[in-house]
Amino acid sequence: MPVVGGGVVRVVRGPLWRREEDTDPLILAYLMVALRRHWLERRLYIHLHPPWASVLVDLTIPPEALRNRLRPRWRVLLEEAEGSELEGVVCADETAFESFLVRFPRTHTFAAGLTPVAVRRLQAALSPEQRLLVCEVRRAGRSLGGALMGFYGNTAEYLGSTPDHPSV
Repeated sequence: MPVVGGGVVRVVRGPLWRREEDTDPLILAYLMVALRRHWLERRLYIHLHPPWASVLVDLTIPPEALRNRLRPRWRVLLEEAEGSELEGVVCADETAFESFLVRFPRTHTFAAGLTPVAVRRLQAALSPEQRLLVCEVRRAGRSLGGALMGFYGNTAEYLGSTPDHPSV
């Protein structure tokens, strides 16, 4: 921003913070203060984008209780999906990953603001047990769509999806 002699720093869906039972919540507050101070000293405005697309789901709750928490529209869609002959598949191999990227719309970025090129680089840098997974829904062996997911300890993050055959 030449007019004010500074600029804008965008932190998309971050900073990442994993709270555990014995973690002091003041650490996050200190982190936020330090982050803002760092960028403000460099005359840059920091814009933190909240994790608006993120949802935290407690999977220790019984499935029926989770179902009851859904909005009526989503409950109906879930019941319809359960009544059809859909198959959920989680793929960890490189072929599934590349197939997902080929089907990902070229005009889109991933939920975390990453491009397909950046996602490929990320995948190459991750160890085998940390690699991103492709979660697909299939009917009669044909992909109806998929989602790319990252898993970090007890947390999962949705990165993007491909509606392969929206008319099916």
